[in-house]
Amino acid sequence: TSGSGIDFSATAGTGTSELLDDYEEGVFNPVLGGSGGQSGQSYTIQSGSYIKIGSLVMCSFDIVLATKGTITGNAEISNLPFASASGSDFRYAGASFGLWQNLATSYVYLSGIAVDNSAKIELKGATAAAAALSSLTTANLLNNSRLSGTIVYRSA
Repeated sequence: TSGSGIDFSATAGTGTSELLDDYEEGVFNPVLGGSGGQSGQSYTIQSGSYIKIGSLVMCSFDIVLATKGTITGNAEISNLPFASASGSDFRYAGASFGLWQNLATSYVYLSGIAVDNSAKIELKGATAAAAALSSLTTANLLNNSRLSGTIVYRSA
């Protein structure tokens, strides 16, 4: 019935909660900005969709900047549909970038780390094979930068 959910407690599970009572699908507008702030951005494409099952959130997004505007600090994608959980067990969101184009730096790999108790991920990248990940700065973004991919994280 409405508001109840699916009860898995009849199974041999040992989980602390065996009631699936949260499922949601929707859309959101991802924002490509910076940890120090942003203003004046415009987008050629700014789209996102999500599915939330329990506390697990999966977001797909496509962002193309038309105008970079003023972005300061480390690059991040914000305005995710739910705030992330906090703590080292949940920090490393599974950010998979299927496409990145028109960045000021050539990256061979991009990833993201969820910022505790917030609706954003900080972007990380490597410029060569076996290189350590480092934060993308807003200097790496251009007026026509494109990021497209999927983020999987735990909500608060």
